[in-house]
Formats: sequence, C-alpha cells, structure tokens
Amino acid sequence: MPIQLIIKRTVEYVKANPEKAAKIATAVGTGLTFIATNLGSTFEKNRLRKKEKLEEGGFPYRKERLIRYSSEIQKQFPDMQKKKLFFHLLEVEDIIQAVNNDIKNTIKVNPALILKKELKAWKDIQDGIVRTMENLDYEELLLVYNDSTYKSDYLEGFNLYIETINKLMEEGDKKKIHLYIKEITNKPMSKIERDFL
Repeated sequence: MPIQLIIKRTVEYVKANPEKAAKIATAVGTGLTFIATNLGSTFEKNRLRKKEKLEEGGFPYRKERLIRYSSEIQKQFPDMQKKKLFFHLLEVEDIIQAVNNDIKNTIKVNPALILKKELKAWKDIQDGIVRTMENLDYEELLLVYNDSTYKSDYLEGFNLYIETINKLMEEGDKKKIHLYIKEITNKPMSKIERDFL
C-alpha cells in the first residue's frame, strides 16, 4: 500500500473521529516514552548479565574466548612480549581451524552463516595479532640495528633475531639486512631501505 494512501486515510480518520484520534495519540506517546525509558535499563541489564555469565564461565569455550579477546586481550597486544603474542596467535589459529571444521560439518544454512560471522571475528583478531607482531618486530629490530648492545624485552626468547641482525651488521651487507628485515616484518622494501641506512 502506498504511503500517500495511508496518510490520506489517517487524515480522514482523524477528521472524522477527533476524540478517538486524541486517545490513540496519547497512548502511542505514552508507549514510546515507556519504551525509551526502559530500553536503556534493558541494555544495561543485558550487559551486566553477560558480564556475570562470562565471570561464571557460563559461555561455551569459543564464545568465552572471543568475548575475552574482543574486550580485554586485544587491547594488551602492543604491551605483550613476542612469545605471549605467538601463544595467542597459535590459539587463534587453532580456533579458526575448529570453526572451519564446524562449517564443513554443518548441513543447515543458518548455523553455517553464524559460524562464518564467528570465523570473520576470529580472522580479524588473527590479523590484529600478526600486524602487531610485525610492527613490534620492526621497531625492535630498528632499535637493535641502531644500538647493537640494546637489550630487547619484547624479543625475549627470540634471541636468534638479534644474533642474526648483529651478524649481518658485522658482515656489512645492507642488502642482506634489508632482505632479513623484509622477511621478518613484511614491511615494504622502500620503508626498510629508508629506516635501515
């Protein structure tokens, strides 16, 4: 039904029944006010219920981990050491594999769509970890390059990175250093050549 016809009939009804129209308008106004005041408290109650359920461990493992990654862990990525980021990367890759297996084993369309949304969320988290690692690797290797005595807290447990760049610096072959940095950090060669003089 076209909107103009609906408006025309509504105006005709209001002209023919002004008292009933006033009562309807008052009821609608009261209903909208009630909805507006209770909507905020409903959202707050749902948020608190979700938080309590998370603290009690009431969610399935993957959902609980997804909530934790989205609300807590992702914010801490820039402050983590490489070994901790690597652990999170392995965990996320395992979860992505499990979601992919669930998608393959799901016959129904609707659950597969839900799983694909979950898969996208996990892939976004994985991309965040990888980008953070690449940026921090680049930053730390640049610091090591500029000061061979620099002790990296971030690269603790990954001493081979530092040893390799120090060895390449001793050899003095800039091209090998640039290729090594490119391999580790996946940064553009133009940026590497500019920063690692």
